[in-house]
Amino acid sequence: MHEKVREIFIELLKSKLSDEIVQKIPREELSDEDLVTLWRVALIGAIDAVLGMLLIMVLKETGQAEVGFGMGGIEDIISKIGKEEKEDEERFFMILLFAEAGLKLHKGRLLERDRVRVRDVKIGRPDILHVSLLNAFQTPAMRSGIIEVVIHNYDGRIIRIDPSRRPPKRYERFRGLMEQLLREGRVPPRGKPLLRFSEESIEDIVKGKYVIGLTSRGKLEDPIDLVKRIPDDSVLVIGMFPRGYFSESVSSMFNERVAISRYPLHARTVVARIVYAAEKKHGILRNARRGLKG
Repeated sequence: MHEKVREIFIELLKSKLSDEIVQKIPREELSDEDLVTLWRVALIGAIDAVLGMLLIMVLKETGQAEVGFGMGGIEDIISKIGKEEKEDEERFFMILLFAEAGLKLHKGRLLERDRVRVRDVKIGRPDILHVSLLNAFQTPAMRSGIIEVVIHNYDGRIIRIDPSRRPPKRYERFRGLMEQLLREGRVPPRGKPLLRFSEESIEDIVKGKYVIGLTSRGKLEDPIDLVKRIPDDSVLVIGMFPRGYFSESVSSMFNERVAISRYPLHARTVVARIVYAAEKKHGILRNARRGLKG
């Protein structure tokens, strides 16, 4: 991007962001992609048609496009802005463990059969994982940092996700990323990983934490009541398979089993209800409304 155009963008940002925030942005470290992304963030809310057209023109000129997990590094910068002020706020952390996901390559492609047994080990479906990730990441809870999502694959490996990224909405794009992850062990193969296989085990994830298995075989409890009473940093385990029950190796780690409905629920519905309960407890929805009004 031409230097003069960059300066114009910076001046426009000043009209949308407070001087205090603008001063904290390391201007020399901003790439063109970062600058455009920051401009998009600044325009969240009311925007007139002229500025909207200008943004679209710049996005086309710089070749920007929605790439799901591949958002630019500006989110890392934004997350650091005002971090000192947030440290004193009340925080509630909760881990959602998506257990026994079905990520497996077959002839170089992601295996997508409804239910598969590999040496008598049941594995889940990748599309269930995809929708569950969408239901978790596209929420105020994830943006506020009160929830961490960890994936446990059927083969025991743990997958870590950069929390500042968003899963791609299109399943074809998601499938491509998972195939790359299974081949390379990380996405992308070089640079800061957006997705990676961790050396941790599931035992490492739950060690010292209170673990709740969300299952129709558990004691019935309202999800809001559940989230209110459990300790901070608890692990809530949600199965990524279409039917059946957790394997013995996973269920043996539960401190308790809880059902949040009288009827069996899809994993995506369980995720949505737990995330909403977390937002309710932490006041995320109330704070978001107040912020929009301001």
